[in-house]
Amino acid sequence: MKKKIFALLALVMTVMTASAYKLTSTESEQGTIRFAVGGNSVTEAAEGATVTIIVSPKPGWGTDGVTAMAYMDADEMRARTRTGIDPSLVRDIEVTPVEGKPNRFTFTMPAHHVEVSATFIECQIHSGDVNGDDMTNIADVVTLTNAIIAGTTDLKYDINGDNQVTADDIIALVDIIIVVNDDK
Repeated sequence: MKKKIFALLALVMTVMTASAYKLTSTESEQGTIRFAVGGNSVTEAAEGATVTIIVSPKPGWGTDGVTAMAYMDADEMRARTRTGIDPSLVRDIEVTPVEGKPNRFTFTMPAHHVEVSATFIECQIHSGDVNGDDMTNIADVVTLTNAIIAGTTDLKYDINGDNQVTADDIIALVDIIIVVNDDK
């Protein structure tokens, strides 16, 4: 009985003294991941803080998705096991894209460490054929404009290769159409 009380006390002390939890990211040759709280770059955050994930793909690469997982360190795992509390190692954390800011995501920091990973996709040189009819023309401009108005972040509409879908892609598409028509 004394052992269980001591283990429970150890768990309570661990939780009470852990005011900040680690933020880590998986490594990738295609880009990097940073974290910010309140505009400041961080490597740890307090429970309840809004953490911004900043993904920076290398040139020629885009972000296809971000996942975040909460996990326990070894001490917390041992303390939970001793007290009979479920020692689950990981759980998904809901990540929300930041509207109007490509490659930016937020989540609320849980009372656990968090590891974030990003999936990167290689960006191809764009033909301009966004509607898939094997031609590059004004119909593609209409399709792209509608996609931008709808707020898409699908990189198939990223004509200029900057990992964003903006009005700049319309300009790049018109340039492609002009070159295609000049070649005829």
